[in-house]
Amino acid sequence: MCTIQLPSGAYSNLQYTLSSTFHTQNQVMATQADCDKILSLHEFEAYGCLRSGEQLQWYNVVRNLASSALSLNEESVVSLIKQAAWELGTPSGSVRRVTHQAFEDRGFGDCLLNLLEEKLMTIKKNWNEHCTFDLIVTLGLRVLALSSGSPSVEKVAEFLRQCRQVAMDWCDELNGSYCYDEGNECGGQQGLILQIASICQATYDVEPILLRRIMETPRDVFCFARCSILLFENSPPETYRLSPRIKLCLENAERIRSLSRSQMVCMLMKYQSGLNHAIQSNISCLEVSGPWSICPEGGSWVATVTSNSIQGFEQRLHFNYLTGELLVNGNPPGRLPTQFTSNALYRRLFGEVHFGMRSGNLLIKTRKGSQILQLIPQDVLEKDFPRIFVSESFHWLDLDTGVVEFRPLNQPWKPGSRNWHLSFDPCVPNKMVMQQDSKSLVDIRSPLFTELARILKVLDAEEEIVVIQAPAGTLEAEICRLRLKFFVEADGRVVSKEFGVLIDVNQDVGCFYGLKNKLVLIDPFNNKSVIVPYGDSIVTREDHHVAVNIKFPPGNRVKYMHYSLDQHLQLLRGSYPLAILYQAYLHALTSFPVPDNLTHRSGTEEALRILRQESLRSSFPLPNDCIKTLEMIAALTPHRDFYPRHLRVMQTVMWSTEENLHLLPGKYGSIKACRCRNEQLRSSDFSGPPALSTKNTYISRDRDITSVRSRDVYDITALIRDWPTTVDHSSTLVATMRQFKNVSLVSADFSRSSFSEILAQSVQSSWVALYEACQSSSRARHTYFLISLFSTLAFGKKIDQSILRQLLEVAFSKKCQNIAVPRDSMISLNLTLGEHLVLAQVENAIGGSYHMFTRTNNSYLTPAQQAESNRKAEAEWEEQKKRDVQLCGSHKESSGRAKLPIFHLNI
Repeated sequence: MCTIQLPSGAYSNLQYTLSSTFHTQNQVMATQADCDKILSLHEFEAYGCLRSGEQLQWYNVVRNLASSALSLNEESVVSLIKQAAWELGTPSGSVRRVTHQAFEDRGFGDCLLNLLEEKLMTIKKNWNEHCTFDLIVTLGLRVLALSSGSPSVEKVAEFLRQCRQVAMDWCDELNGSYCYDEGNECGGQQGLILQIASICQATYDVEPILLRRIMETPRDVFCFARCSILLFENSPPETYRLSPRIKLCLENAERIRSLSRSQMVCMLMKYQSGLNHAIQSNISCLEVSGPWSICPEGGSWVATVTSNSIQGFEQRLHFNYLTGELLVNGNPPGRLPTQFTSNALYRRLFGEVHFGMRSGNLLIKTRKGSQILQLIPQDVLEKDFPRIFVSESFHWLDLDTGVVEFRPLNQPWKPGSRNWHLSFDPCVPNKMVMQQDSKSLVDIRSPLFTELARILKVLDAEEEIVVIQAPAGTLEAEICRLRLKFFVEADGRVVSKEFGVLIDVNQDVGCFYGLKNKLVLIDPFNNKSVIVPYGDSIVTREDHHVAVNIKFPPGNRVKYMHYSLDQHLQLLRGSYPLAILYQAYLHALTSFPVPDNLTHRSGTEEALRILRQESLRSSFPLPNDCIKTLEMIAALTPHRDFYPRHLRVMQTVMWSTEENLHLLPGKYGSIKACRCRNEQLRSSDFSGPPALSTKNTYISRDRDITSVRSRDVYDITALIRDWPTTVDHSSTLVATMRQFKNVSLVSADFSRSSFSEILAQSVQSSWVALYEACQSSSRARHTYFLISLFSTLAFGKKIDQSILRQLLEVAFSKKCQNIAVPRDSMISLNLTLGEHLVLAQVENAIGGSYHMFTRTNNSYLTPAQQAESNRKAEAEWEEQKKRDVQLCGSHKESSGRAKLPIFHLNI
């Protein structure tokens, strides 16, 4: 079944309500959460319920026409009602199908037609309601097709004539504003004219038996012919640029004219005054009075001879009633021939605006008051100015003053004081200056421009460089397509404005040897970087190496790559994938048997290193530029084909000779000479014939299953996997702790630590953190975390295997959950304290924890008495503290060494 598809927008999620009539009102109301924020809930419900029920559709249409629940000027609303009006529906026993049985009621058609007339009167002054107008015409035609007896054909025909009159008024209004209002967009108005004229012509889309009753007056013929002419004149030559809606309107109008062809020619011949009026409305200077005759050549042309009211001579007039084309003496009126409109200057400035020509050349002048300006073609200035001033501007010459104003392309008719102006220098005869405000353009033939262009033309063509001199004498150069600016300092050094660095006098960056299009920059700290334009390459041979030139692409915007030189890692760094891939491509192009000074690798080796980087791996599709660069890299490798293909025995190797000149041995003479030369470059102890190559087998580290490290990792991993209740180890936890002098109390989150950070852990720095990690671990939640952590520690060999086993038993046994590590705001725990009892240390520790002395303030004492009272109290506190500390120390000394706590743990 043919179903209209809703455009993207507020109603797009209601496509199911347009596609069928099987949904219920409750289903629509239950999906109110899907209502777009632009719509109200009333609009959402009204739209969704309009086709809810096959027999209720037409009643819902009438109700929404009478109410304001839906905006009828919305394309989605029009599509919904059109689907309901046009859909055939389920067959029934009567003439009308189930969908359209509402018209069995003789009063329903009258009610609907009255609503349409009221709606037409509401919108007839506003051509922005063209979508509503389209819906009104569509429903009027359906009333004519589905009603039987009431309303009468004559009543519907009169309603359709009212619709045509509204369409003609709108087209005349749009044509008037299109011709004289410079502020409006002509393209948008032309589209409106096409839509309104096609809707008007849709009023003739009736059954052939009814067409004579719909078109029975000269006014009916006038509207049909006038619409055909408007459609032809406003249709662009290339219709693929039109929107799908306008394309559909044009195709529908063409279908109507084709189906009514035979009856239409009869009506034209019968009511010739209507055709005369239509043509005279289009060409007001002609007096068209007929008679018309069908051209004997056949086709769909009718012709007449008319007189011009101004010139007074006869002209032959042809009209194609099938296409709407009108010819005066064989030429379209108001349209220039193709030789004019195809002119590059005409298309660039005017588009569809029509002007005359003189002496075979397009001469365009404009007048504003007493000022007369003439447009200068761009080819006149091409070799005298940078490209941006030629191709991105219109050049208007003031015929009185001789000043040329350069106006932007988007403002060809608007003068401006900030535009560039070319005028004669009042100080120097016969010399012209190009100025904008107080800035001046440097002549492209001057020595100053030549010197700056010599430096900057490695990044783009010379005609893309603009050099401007400021009032203070400062020079500024801009590479327009790269959006890069440079200025010249007082000492003659050239500085990049975007990067804030100088152009290096030494253009050697340590690689990219042979690349002609690069610019090396340097900052005050001697950090270098290089700029390379992005584009296809042209590779040629230069002595014993290659010369790589970048072919600058066309267009107004060119990409460039900026690479920073990393002096520590001795390589160039790009900032994003395309730059990195392009860097690999340039390294491969400029490769040489001798390693580069920067990377100490050949260009090919550096390119392969770059392509192996993990940063180039992405889970997203690559952009087209990256794919193109990868294809350029792939083109550097030889292409191999088997012959015969089905045998796969012999192989043909084809090299890209332009891009692999540095790899081809044939340029050096014989293969033997090439071999000897490469050995001299690659081997420092060359003497005699090359030594036979030996094949070395590399045994990777992860394949050695007999190493101590791999065994330790396996043992720890298997231990955690099994999660036993007891663990065998060589020493107890207490004995292990006695080996330490200090233990760090700083906690560590190993889940956020890198592999290198875990490998660097020692016993003293991580014992407490590991103890706490094991203390809070469970088999269900932390098995894989402990495997990752302890296998890494076992691989690092900085912590003994027995200590790792002791810590793991803390996790396995769960008997240490309540034994907390002492903190007391210390960052480390000194385990040497307490091994031998020193009374002075004990007394110092007790004294440090003794309560502090507190002074008292008594209001009845004088200050002197208060001070004396506090002094006596503090002396008594000191004596009491001394006695208490000595008493505690004596008690500790008499009790002897504290016994170690006994835990029933096998650790």
